[in-house]
Amino acid sequence: MKKIVTLYLLFLSFGLFSQPVLTSAYFPKSGDILRTNIARNPDITISAPGPNQVWDFSRVNGRNVLTSEYKPADQAQAYQDYQDADIFLPIPPSFERFFASDTKMFNEIGFTSLDPIVQLLSFNVRYNEPYTLYRAPLKYEDVSRQETSFFTTFPFDTLPDTIVNQVPPTFRPDTISVRVFIKRSDKVDAWGTLHLPSNSYSVLRQKNIEIRRTRIFAYSPVLGWSDATDIIKGFFSGLPVEPDTSITYSFFSETNSGPVAVIQVDSIGGVASLTYGGWATATKNPGGQASITAKPNPTYGKVNFTFDNLTPGRYHLEILNILGKPVWDNYYNINSTHKVIKENYFFLPKGTYLYSLSDSQNRVLTIKKLIVLKP
Repeated sequence: MKKIVTLYLLFLSFGLFSQPVLTSAYFPKSGDILRTNIARNPDITISAPGPNQVWDFSRVNGRNVLTSEYKPADQAQAYQDYQDADIFLPIPPSFERFFASDTKMFNEIGFTSLDPIVQLLSFNVRYNEPYTLYRAPLKYEDVSRQETSFFTTFPFDTLPDTIVNQVPPTFRPDTISVRVFIKRSDKVDAWGTLHLPSNSYSVLRQKNIEIRRTRIFAYSPVLGWSDATDIIKGFFSGLPVEPDTSITYSFFSETNSGPVAVIQVDSIGGVASLTYGGWATATKNPGGQASITAKPNPTYGKVNFTFDNLTPGRYHLEILNILGKPVWDNYYNINSTHKVIKENYFFLPKGTYLYSLSDSQNRVLTIKKLIVLKP
């Protein structure tokens, strides 16, 4: 009987020691290179929670969409507004994210951005409370929750005349404030071994649920501050004022800065995209293979998409943000091997996007980078 108990305890202790427990060594630091590769609609599944799993994503065919380097914060253009930051990450074409960390938390404290209404005014935005991206020590079954917010405020008359003229004279406030409220819950629901095209890792998997709610407040000397979201959204179509819920699964390893891989969940619980580090598959298309190009790129909004070597049929074009979340899509019936289609993305914020082309069987043919500028 003692032998059976001894073997059981030995097995139990082996299982306990096999679980990775991450220290702050996985927090990004100055000099670390962030390589973001994305696979759109990959042929992978989200496994149930649990210990000692194996995720084989080694056959995923990703495309490199961003390579950037964490740098000392005092090298940033907007450092004067973020002097409490340790490092920053430049994001093309001209944005910056600022971070501060200790041995327990890696926090984002602010970022540079365009205003959420017309995407024309530049702002330096700070979180009301630091937005915690990573924690240490991190272990299986850890649970955390947080709430934070950020806001931007600007005089109404700083908006372009073409925008101001859309608003009736009876409602032209002195000042506008856009406030974004964030609720996030994280749970480390699994651990095991992750295989990617570039390497294999011992990882913890963390499920992240984030809800963002945007409200727009207006100030006038008579009424003071008031919630004008319902009024303003009638003047500007496409405002992100409805609660937006995103679900992701992040895989963390002691040997990698930040997440090794991130699964973005779609609206029906499937896998919308997989982003991961390391080197990705080459993006070149050999002669005769189906391809799509966008010109001009960078663009101020108007884009000519050229389709080449496509078999006649129905195709799906999507514009994705850098996290792989769709922001626009359309379907086309292509009846020739060479075709040019014109689109205008004036409504998209300035930044880096991806465009993805799929066939009628939902097979992704190519993913490439699109940079949107603002005049």
